[in-house]
Amino acid sequence: MRTSQPRTLTPIVLPGDRFGDDDAALLRALKAGDIHAASRFYERYANHIARVLTRILGPDRELADLINDTFCAAYASVHRLKDSAKMKAWITKIAVHVARSCIRKRQRRRVLWFRYESDYSEPLHVPEPADPDVNDALSAVQAVLTKMSLENRIVFSLRFIEQLDLSAVAEACGVSLATVKRRIQRAEGEFAALARKHDCLVERMARTEKWESR
Repeated sequence: MRTSQPRTLTPIVLPGDRFGDDDAALLRALKAGDIHAASRFYERYANHIARVLTRILGPDRELADLINDTFCAAYASVHRLKDSAKMKAWITKIAVHVARSCIRKRQRRRVLWFRYESDYSEPLHVPEPADPDVNDALSAVQAVLTKMSLENRIVFSLRFIEQLDLSAVAEACGVSLATVKRRIQRAEGEFAALARKHDCLVERMARTEKWESR
């Protein structure tokens, strides 16, 4: 009588999963035009890009199109990326460029942000804060950001809202560390000056050592 041997099951690997966490393999496949690599690349970074764009632009109905623009630009220029370890920083820089171009386009149309917010924006699919004071503060912060100069708005959003470190902000903006430090200092001053027009922010800033002296 034959004794059955336990069978070894081979796990099914979906096409996009074969890259795992190997960014070097993913980059090589992207450069080769591998459609599964493109899909995996999107899955890996789409949420990050959505977050970066939203930090800079605020809730925006055009977000899906802007994410698409970011990835289209990335696919078109992937041959320029040499170091797979810089993949996230590279696509973050592209997203910042897309956001900057979007803001400039809207400014050229001479349409104020609050008009765009009412005409083109829609709330993200996240629950509103249960505390009305928190909701008021978030709305006030967004109002302040929309009145800041373009470059100040970008560095402030990346540094204090997305909470990137200084070197990451500098790389995303395509400037030196010294330059980004100066921009952040200017952005802090502009934010503080504009925030004083909102009582809910004045109260919060007074309770924070970083802002109380500004």
